Amino acid sequence: MQQRVDANGRVPKAALKPYPNFNADRDAEVLKKAMEGLGTDEEKIIEILGHRTSSQRVQIASRYKALYGKDLRDDLDSELSGDFGELVDLLFFTPAELKAEICYRAIRGLGTDEDALIEVICTSNTQELKQLKEDYAKGKLVSTVETYPCEIY
Repeated sequence: MQQRVDANGRVPKAALKPYPNFNADRDAEVLKKAMEGLGTDEEKIIEILGHRTSSQRVQIASRYKALYGKDLRDDLDSELSGDFGELVDLLFFTPAELKAEICYRAIRGLGTDEDALIEVICTSNTQELKQLKEDYAKGKLVSTVETYPCEIY
């Protein structure tokens, strides 16, 4: 397996480690309470989602659905807006989905964000690029390469 290195030749380390004493039911309850009543307790949302790994957030969403019969992402989306709402939504993306989203945003609309595309392509191995193409095709029905061949090459 190929190891990534940063511009200084160092191997980057994960910045977010699994939360100790993680309890998905408790976290789901805290998030539910943060969205009840008038206003939203954004600090509680940050406290929970900002300190959980991707897999822990998936578990929280699953338990939220089981406990309350509602989709956590939908509830968060209805409570939050703007950049913060978008950031919270992106926290639930897998790394592969996030790369697909970055590529989609880089090519939508007028102009292309070549830096974003280069970042994704150059920091992905062959398997990740294959997965990216599959994920993009699933979500957008056609792949980035087929949609914008002259913009990528």
